Amino acid sequence: MKSVWEGIVEKDGEYYAACDKEFLEKIKENSDYTKLADHYKLDLRVIPLHFIGNILKAKLLILNLNPGIDEEYYTFYQNNKSYQEMIYNNLTLEKPKFFEFDYYSTNNEGYWSRLKPLFEDEYLEKINRNQNGEDTKKLDEFFTKTVALIEFFPYHSQNFSELGDIFDKTVKKMKGYLPSQQFVFNIIKERVQNGDVVIVFSRSIGRWMRAIPELKVYDKVYQSSNPRNPTFKPKNILKRNMGKDLLDII
Repeated sequence: MKSVWEGIVEKDGEYYAACDKEFLEKIKENSDYTKLADHYKLDLRVIPLHFIGNILKAKLLILNLNPGIDEEYYTFYQNNKSYQEMIYNNLTLEKPKFFEFDYYSTNNEGYWSRLKPLFEDEYLEKINRNQNGEDTKKLDEFFTKTVALIEFFPYHSQNFSELGDIFDKTVKKMKGYLPSQQFVFNIIKERVQNGDVVIVFSRSIGRWMRAIPELKVYDKVYQSSNPRNPTFKPKNILKRNMGKDLLDII
């Protein structure tokens, strides 16, 4: 399968999928957008983290809203060429890998450490091995086979709420979604059709349901009990439809 992210454009210090160019120009021209505080605006200084992991084969897809960004992340990104290459190789589907935990250690865990309850033993072994500089190849294979993260909107911003309102209005006027979004939506639709994937909503359930109506009736759909601050402890994961317990499936 050819990924739309094979056509990443780097222009004037900004990165975006070539197929999204027209849409991004439209949103930037929106008078409401120009009035936004900087923390709501798009930050295109980095390659978008649209998804992490093998979205074609991972057993579990975590559906989120959009990738955040701060100066700490930007500095880390700038200083790690191998990390940039890993993002690109994953987006193009050339070397899909769930690399989120690669940079975690026992003293430095990131946002998605909240996934730990889903595979606690493997997660703890992974960060311990990271800490000690030990080989993690088998664990990397486990995580890539098991889980992938997908953002509804692929481009970074510090905060999304007001950007989201403008985004929805712009989408309505253009009668659709970004081509990069449609690429991912179609993959999820196909996997739901095949019945070979478990879906967990982390954030923005309404937007995902409108984009992929098939999720409304799929029997392997779950959600966090608190979308504002999602947690993945078993007691906080709710079934949307009838189905097996999430941990049993994983």
